[in-house]
Amino acid sequence: MPPPGNAFEVHGDIRAKYNALGGAAGPLGLPTTNETPTPDGIGAFNHFEGGSIYWTGHTGPFMVRGAVRDRWAASGWERGPLGYPVQDQHRMALQGPLPLIEWCRFENGLIAGDVRGGLPSPFILQTPAETGGRFAEPALLKYADLGNLFANRINEQFKASPDNVALRPGVELTGVSGWQYGFWASKSRSVGFKLRGFHDNGLAPDTNFTIEMKLRLELTWAFGSFTEPTQKTLIAILEYLNVGHDGGLALAQVYASVDSAITDTFYGSNPEPHDPAHPEVPSGAIFVANVPTFANATNGDIAVLDVLVTSGGDLQVLVNPLTPPQTAPSSISWSAVRQLQVQNILNTFT
Repeated sequence: MPPPGNAFEVHGDIRAKYNALGGAAGPLGLPTTNETPTPDGIGAFNHFEGGSIYWTGHTGPFMVRGAVRDRWAASGWERGPLGYPVQDQHRMALQGPLPLIEWCRFENGLIAGDVRGGLPSPFILQTPAETGGRFAEPALLKYADLGNLFANRINEQFKASPDNVALRPGVELTGVSGWQYGFWASKSRSVGFKLRGFHDNGLAPDTNFTIEMKLRLELTWAFGSFTEPTQKTLIAILEYLNVGHDGGLALAQVYASVDSAITDTFYGSNPEPHDPAHPEVPSGAIFVANVPTFANATNGDIAVLDVLVTSGGDLQVLVNPLTPPQTAPSSISWSAVRQLQVQNILNTFT
């Protein structure tokens, strides 16, 4: 606790988040530092009795505490491999006073913690002592696989339409954005693709067009349950769309029709829900896949915690690196087991 009589300044977004979390009566308690620039010169932070809030202009203000914060600090804070937090620390919702697991997502990974300490995900961020000398590839879909996945979805839609349009083979990968500001959660990195297609004009030359898209990939779920969802929904959020001329006979109505068809897929032509089969999918997004979390609200175990798009454009599933509650330590690497389990599921997406 700060010495009696000490007062510390909390400003701006950090103060707004602190107040939103309950202020001094919330999980953070009283401040123990003034708002302070981070050593990397990018952000700012305040430490509190029960944790910290870290802020940057490109991520937002987020709380991290306990064993999770301890592990993040040991890794080098924001200058370590994980970067800044991009969501407030989350505690798994359970039935009753069971062993608690909390996790916080960062720009480049995640740390999960409980009374036994904190461990990062993916597996490659753990120390050799923690991995036991084992090696496990992160569970992910490669950037190129994502491009092909969405190209196939769009091409199936075109083939089912009467508009005589189709995509040509191949996907151009156009880059990955950075994280974007959010108060409750940062907007995740988006992946960019360029697709090429054509409209068959019969005896006249084809109308060739390009489709440039940027998509953000996130997990969502249906609200109403008081415990951690056993299944979440992977969605793709449309961040940017442009349909343009790519040679041949220029027909503005073709470009407009392609643009409208894709926009309607993401936004729908009716009020919410625009996807009746998946009412948890918000307007502006499409359903990609169901992702089981294997959450058990009775014993506190869970396998899948979150996802993120890496700086290289791959979709990475962040698994729980901790040994299940009430399970004795053993030679089993739970990170490796869960990553393999999840990778087998991801392989069914393509």
